[in-house]
Amino acid sequence: MSTIAAQSILGPPCTVTKENYRGWRAIRLANGILELFVVPEIGGRVIQLRVGDLDLFYVNHRHEGRVYRPEENDLDSGWKNYGGSKVWPAPQGWASDAEWPGPPDPVLDGGVYSCEIVQERGETAAVRLESSPDQYTGLTFVRVIRIFRDAARVEVRHTMRNTSTRRVRWAV
Repeated sequence: MSTIAAQSILGPPCTVTKENYRGWRAIRLANGILELFVVPEIGGRVIQLRVGDLDLFYVNHRHEGRVYRPEENDLDSGWKNYGGSKVWPAPQGWASDAEWPGPPDPVLDGGVYSCEIVQERGETAAVRLESSPDQYTGLTFVRVIRIFRDAARVEVRHTMRNTSTRRVRWAV
């Protein structure tokens, strides 16, 4: 089969674009089958997964488009549950400093993540998100989110890295 004939039966390539999603500055990954909207400013989360015209993730309308300062997203001010996909350290609890006392959390769950486009267009598209170092847990979270051409498939790789000077023990 010629290259031209093979290209004509494939769907559109994967793409990464910057867009506004419900008032947030988002990164959109799309492949003609699905769309992911990632918002680095609110915990580096995938705020929405859309397949066709169907939005699959909960988005909290009370917080749409809002980005809270760290002091507005702590135990005293309450959790700002934006919705979307989120990952936390385990164990979660409030009995000792060996437990993660969130949410709320101004760094890992609600903080600003850096965002790098790893692959912008083609057979796959991917972004890499990284949290600031969290003093409490000693962790930095890294997420690589990738989609694939002609597939309703999303790959999310979560990494927790000890960025403190002490020994820590956590799970995803």
